[in-house]
Amino acid sequence: MTVKVVESNVKLIPTGEYTDQEFDDLVEEYRKANMASYPGATFSTTEDGSHLYLKGSDKVKLIRSKQKKD
Repeated sequence: MTVKVVESNVKLIPTGEYTDQEFDDLVEEYRKANMASYPGATFSTTEDGSHLYLKGSDKVKLIRSKQKKD
Protein backbone atom coordinates (compact mmCIF):
# COMPACT_ATOMS: atom_id res chain seq x y z
CA MET A 1 0.00 0.00 0.00
CA THR A 2 1.02 3.60 -0.45
CA VAL A 3 0.21 6.60 1.67
CA LYS A 4 -0.14 10.02 0.08
CA VAL A 5 0.07 12.91 2.54
CA VAL A 6 -1.93 15.75 0.97
CA GLU A 7 -1.95 18.18 3.93
CA SER A 8 0.21 18.34 7.02
CA ASN A 9 0.80 20.85 9.78
CA VAL A 10 3.64 18.69 11.11
CA LYS A 11 7.23 19.45 10.03
CA LEU A 12 8.36 15.85 10.59
CA ILE A 13 5.69 14.49 8.23
CA PRO A 14 5.83 16.55 5.02
CA THR A 15 3.41 16.20 2.12
CA GLY A 16 4.37 13.55 -0.41
CA GLU A 17 3.86 9.91 -1.31
CA TYR A 18 5.30 7.14 0.86
CA THR A 19 5.27 3.39 1.22
CA ASP A 20 3.56 2.10 4.36
CA GLN A 21 6.97 1.49 5.96
CA GLU A 22 8.26 4.98 5.11
CA PHE A 23 5.10 6.55 6.55
CA ASP A 24 5.30 4.40 9.69
CA ASP A 25 8.93 5.50 10.11
CA LEU A 26 7.90 9.18 9.86
CA VAL A 27 5.18 8.67 12.48
CA GLU A 28 7.73 6.90 14.71
CA GLU A 29 10.13 9.87 14.38
CA TYR A 30 7.25 12.19 15.33
CA ARG A 31 6.46 9.96 18.31
CA LYS A 32 10.08 10.02 19.50
CA ALA A 33 10.21 13.81 19.19
CA ASN A 34 6.91 14.40 21.02
CA MET A 35 6.54 11.62 23.56
CA ALA A 36 7.20 12.22 27.23
CA SER A 37 10.40 10.53 28.36
CA TYR A 38 9.27 9.04 31.66
CA PRO A 39 8.61 5.32 32.26
CA GLY A 40 5.07 4.29 31.42
CA ALA A 41 4.47 7.20 29.05
CA THR A 42 2.16 6.35 26.18
CA PHE A 43 1.56 7.82 22.74
CA SER A 44 -1.56 7.27 20.69
CA THR A 45 -2.91 8.36 17.33
CA THR A 46 -6.41 8.32 15.91
CA GLU A 47 -7.19 7.77 12.24
CA ASP A 48 -10.66 8.43 10.82
CA GLY A 49 -10.03 7.26 7.26
CA SER A 50 -8.73 10.50 5.82
CA HIS A 51 -6.93 12.15 8.75
CA LEU A 52 -4.32 11.00 11.23
CA TYR A 53 -4.70 12.95 14.48
CA LEU A 54 -1.52 13.20 16.51
CA LYS A 55 -0.67 15.27 19.60
CA GLY A 56 -2.75 18.39 20.29
CA SER A 57 -3.80 20.07 17.05
CA ASP A 58 -1.25 18.19 14.91
CA LYS A 59 -2.93 16.31 12.09
CA VAL A 60 -2.12 14.86 8.69
CA LYS A 61 -4.62 14.48 5.83
CA LEU A 62 -3.84 11.33 3.88
CA ILE A 63 -5.01 8.98 1.17
CA ARG A 64 -4.18 5.27 1.42
CA SER A 65 -4.14 3.25 -1.77
CA LYS A 66 -3.03 -0.18 -2.90
CA GLN A 67 0.14 -0.36 -4.97
CA LYS A 68 -0.34 -1.20 -8.61
CA LYS A 69 1.13 -4.53 -9.66
CA ASP A 70 3.21 -4.47 -12.84
